[in-house]
Amino acid sequence: PLVYAWYMKADWKQLFSFKLPKFRGLLGGLCLAIAAFLLALVVGALLSPVFPQSAESLKMLDEMLKGQPVWILVLVMALMPAIGEEFLFRGFLMGTLRKKCRPALAIAATTLIFAAYHMSLIKMFTISIVGLALTVAAYKTGSIFTSMLMHFINNLISVLLSLYPEQIGKV
Repeated sequence: PLVYAWYMKADWKQLFSFKLPKFRGLLGGLCLAIAAFLLALVVGALLSPVFPQSAESLKMLDEMLKGQPVWILVLVMALMPAIGEEFLFRGFLMGTLRKKCRPALAIAATTLIFAAYHMSLIKMFTISIVGLALTVAAYKTGSIFTSMLMHFINNLISVLLSLYPEQIGKV
């Protein structure tokens, strides 16, 4: 998205919502991220019996992660997707749609494309919840940095839950 925006000679600051959010916006985004994560967990638990193959593939992914250095997993599975996906979806896609259609349609389209991008039926529902929260936060605060932080925290919690389920279960 960055190269394409450069090619289009787009105003990066406006297209990607490069604006430091106010503290209140960040705090609201964090609260929204936690609520969306918890709701997605509940929906995922309810849907796992309906989509057993998808649930099984998530377990296989958890097994593949075991034994990997934590810092690499945090970098590759939490930080890099938070930055890259936010540039693509809440930055480029939302920034482009925001100019061409109503905000509700831009938010809905961005959310659905983000969920479909993850290519998993069970994750489609849960990621739609998280994606909607990310998109609304980016729209309301006018800053991609809010959704980047929310996305990173969501992914970080997921990585830590996969690596340390017993330890986190005791907390």
